[in-house]
Amino acid sequence: MAPDGTTYLRVAGTVGCTGTIKAFRDPAYFRDPRSGRSMLFFTASKPGSVSPWNGLIGVAVSDAGPAGPWHILPPVVCAEGVNNELERPHMRVSGNHYYLF
Repeated sequence: MAPDGTTYLRVAGTVGCTGTIKAFRDPAYFRDPRSGRSMLFFTASKPGSVSPWNGLIGVAVSDAGPAGPWHILPPVVCAEGVNNELERPHMRVSGNHYYLF
């Protein structure tokens, strides 16, 4: 799985300095208990942003389980102009509610 350069910024290694590091990292696996779908949440950066604060939380899904194939979807959180380094997203379910931390 790799960023497409259009929805998610392509980065090689560490780009930026403290507070403005660009990302496509921190994958966290989640199995949706309702659909059975495998999901992978990750941190990323928005390409083409005029703001250095362009953090995203993205998601990829697999209907075939953890072995894939995986399909990258549009970001679920866009913090453009607000925050940059969104770290280690995790999804949890409690009752009927989904929580993204």
